[in-house]
Amino acid sequence: MIDDSTYELHREASAYLDSLRARHLSWNTERVYAGRSALYLTSCAAHGVDWSRRLQQVRQDNTQLSRRLEEAEDDLAAARTSLRRMILDKSRTSDR
Repeated sequence: MIDDSTYELHREASAYLDSLRARHLSWNTERVYAGRSALYLTSCAAHGVDWSRRLQQVRQDNTQLSRRLEEAEDDLAAARTSLRRMILDKSRTSDR
């Protein structure tokens, strides 16, 4: 991918497109992603946004969300275990 303001190769965007190619995705997928990546990078440049810092923030947010999801899954598993015990205890006392 080429930076149209400097006509230099955009290393990170090109590496991303190379990764798509390495995964043997459709050339249409690569073409569409290239266009969208270029649009995103152009928008970032136009608004003075450092896309690499934004990407780091998104990664941090995703990490935090993943941790919260794991905690919620653990809480859900504990609640299920507790509910099973309650049901089992209830059935044992009603059998007497």
